[in-house]
Amino acid sequence: MNQRTLTDRERWWIAARWAWWGLLVATAILARTAFDAAAGGLQPRTWEDSRTYFEIASQPFSLDHLFSQAPLTVPLLYRLTNLLPSGVEALPPELAFWSWLGLTLTLSLVPRRWPARALGLLIGCSFLLAPLRVGWTGVVLSESINDSLAAALVTVGMLLGTGTSRLPGGRLRSLLCVGLAVALGIVGVAWLLTRDSNPISMLAAIPLLCVVGGRRRGPEQRWALPLLSVAVCVSLVALWSSHVIPPQPTGLSVHASLEPPLTARSAHPLYDNLFMRVLPDPEARSYFLARGLPDVAALDRYAVPIDEAGLRARLGPESEALTFPLWEPAALTDPELADARAWLAARGTSTYVGWLFQHPLDRFDELARASFLILAPNDLAYYMPDGFPRDGISLAGNAGVVLLLVIGFPVFLTRFRGSGFVGLGACLVLGGVAGATASYLGDAAEIQRHCYGPGQLVILGLAVGFLGWVEAGGTRGQGRRGEPIA
Repeated sequence: MNQRTLTDRERWWIAARWAWWGLLVATAILARTAFDAAAGGLQPRTWEDSRTYFEIASQPFSLDHLFSQAPLTVPLLYRLTNLLPSGVEALPPELAFWSWLGLTLTLSLVPRRWPARALGLLIGCSFLLAPLRVGWTGVVLSESINDSLAAALVTVGMLLGTGTSRLPGGRLRSLLCVGLAVALGIVGVAWLLTRDSNPISMLAAIPLLCVVGGRRRGPEQRWALPLLSVAVCVSLVALWSSHVIPPQPTGLSVHASLEPPLTARSAHPLYDNLFMRVLPDPEARSYFLARGLPDVAALDRYAVPIDEAGLRARLGPESEALTFPLWEPAALTDPELADARAWLAARGTSTYVGWLFQHPLDRFDELARASFLILAPNDLAYYMPDGFPRDGISLAGNAGVVLLLVIGFPVFLTRFRGSGFVGLGACLVLGGVAGATASYLGDAAEIQRHCYGPGQLVILGLAVGFLGWVEAGGTRGQGRRGEPIA
C-alpha cells in the first residue's frame, strides 16, 4: 500500500503546530515562575470581613449558611481547604494561577487563525500576571476566589461551546460534552454563590447567551437549556437569600447585639446607602421623608463628615472620598432609632429602589463618571498585602488600553455573526456592566472593591471581543487559516 508523501506546506504546518505547543509549554513554565515570584512574597492580610468568613467556615455545615452574612461559596471552600496541611492560604494563589492559565491556553488554542492565537496568548498572560490579580491572592476576602471562578467558568464554557466542535462525532465527543457540562454547572453554581452581584450579571447575560448559543449545532447544544435553567434558578435563589433573615442566633461576632432584621445580608448595604447617598442628597432625603422615614434628625447624628484630607492621607492622592462607610455603627443599636430601623427593614429597600428609578438619567450619568473608577481602579493598593507587586503587565490597570478597547468595541460587534468570540465578549461585557451597576448602586461603601469583579468581566469581554474581531476579520483576508490545534 502506497503512503502519500507530505507536501512542503503540510510539513510546515505540522512543524508550526508542534512549535506552537512548545511555545505554550514554555509560556506556562515562565508564567508559573513569575507568578510564584510575585505571590510568594505576599504576607496574607485579613480584614474585618475575613473574620466573618472564618466564623462561618468553623460552624457545622448547614443550608442555613445560604442566608448568612457572606455568600456560601467562600466560607465553604475555606472549610474544605482548612482540612489540608497547607490551609486556606494556599487556595487563592493556586486557584488563581490554574484558572487563568486554563483560560490563557484556551484562548491560545481554540481560535483557528495564527494572529488570533497569538493575541489570545498575550491577553491571557496579561490577565494572569496582572499585579492586582496576584495581590488579591494574599487578601483573605472573596475577590480572588470570585475572580478565579469567573475565569474557570469562561474557560469551561468556551471548551463546551467551541472546543468540542473540533472533535469527530462519536462516543468520545459525547462523553467529553457530558464532563464539560457537569463541570460548567458546578463552577457556575459556585460562582453565582460567591458574590451577590454575580446573579445579576448572569441574568443580564442569559438572553444574549441564548442568541449566541442558538447558532451552534452539535451534541453540546442539548446541554444549553438545562444549564441555563439551573443558572436562572440558582440566580433567583441567591438574590432572594440576601434578603432572608437567617436563623437566630447566627453565632457571628458581626451580629452581636443586633436585632434579627439587621442580620440579613442586605441590611448593612442599605445603611451605607442611607447615610452616604440618601441623607446627604436633599432630593433623596425628601423622597424618603415623604414615604415615612422617621427620626431623620437622630439619624443625622450618626453620619460622619467626609474628611477628604484624612482619606487622602490614608489611601493616597488618587483616592475617592466615598471609599469607606461614613456612619457610626452605633446607629444599629441606639434605642432611639428603633422606629427608623423598623421602617427601614420593612420599606427601606423598596423605597431606595424607587428613588433610583425616579431619575434614571442622573444614575446613568453617575455611573458614566465612575466608569474608570470601576474599570481601571487606582486605589485598590490600600487592600493589598505587604509585598504587593506594583509593577507588571496589567491590561485592566492601564486606562489607555481600556479606553481603546471601549472605543473599538462597536467595531468588534460588526463581526458578531462571524465569530463566537465576539458573541462571548458581548455577553461578558453585558453581564459585567449589569453587575458593576448593581454593585455601585447597591452599596455606597467600598465601591472600588465591590466593583472589581464585574469590572474585570467587562475588560475580559472587551479583550475577547477584540480577539473575535481579529479571528473573523482574518478569515476574509488572503492566506490559509491555521489548522485546529485543540
